[in-house]
Amino acid sequence: MMRQRRLGNSGLHVSVIGLGCWGMSHAYGPAEERESLATLEKALDLGINFLDTADVYGHGHNERLIARVLKTRRPEAVVATKFGFVGEEHGAVGVCGRPDYVRTACEGSLKRLGIDVIDLYYLPRRDPGVPIEETVGAMQRNRSLIDRLNRLSRTCGHSPAQLALAWLLARDPSIVPIPGMKRRPYLTENAAAADLRLRPETLAALDALGEGVAGERHNAQNLRFVEK
Repeated sequence: MMRQRRLGNSGLHVSVIGLGCWGMSHAYGPAEERESLATLEKALDLGINFLDTADVYGHGHNERLIARVLKTRRPEAVVATKFGFVGEEHGAVGVCGRPDYVRTACEGSLKRLGIDVIDLYYLPRRDPGVPIEETVGAMQRNRSLIDRLNRLSRTCGHSPAQLALAWLLARDPSIVPIPGMKRRPYLTENAAAADLRLRPETLAALDALGEGVAGERHNAQNLRFVEK
């Protein structure tokens, strides 16, 4: 069974690896509803109980999708959903944290999820910006780091994703990674990372790679909502 960790000071105990559900409704190529539902079921079977979604994912579709699984498996799941992203005319996106909006957004998420209580409800980000020249330079440096990570994964006999997840878990007992997954093979692969115990020399090599990462994890548009 999947190990668990206490999530910050919340009192929630979640699987050491969560399931990011965005790709089941919006990102990373076309979504397959039947496979998405099977992936959610498989996650709970594996003990991955931390399901992360947002009201904006697929304009509510993602929460409604998860609700179909929660109908029979609510006690097994820790449900996290986000609010705050609001669409504006011509596709612009803003962040809203007004009390009246929060209440309305929360009521909408509860209805779509078909539950009485949201286990973790949070506003994910706020706003600075990054010059495009820095982003282009970062892309070139990061390509070299990816090549080094691939070589290290071949040496260790684990996938790059498994190495990255095991490295995160080893860094601090409060860290709970939530990789986005929408197909069962990736779910099984990533879940196996929970049981990996990396050698000190492998952790040191991954630390060195992490220190060399350049740039931000979001594009310029999304960086406007990231608080540093």
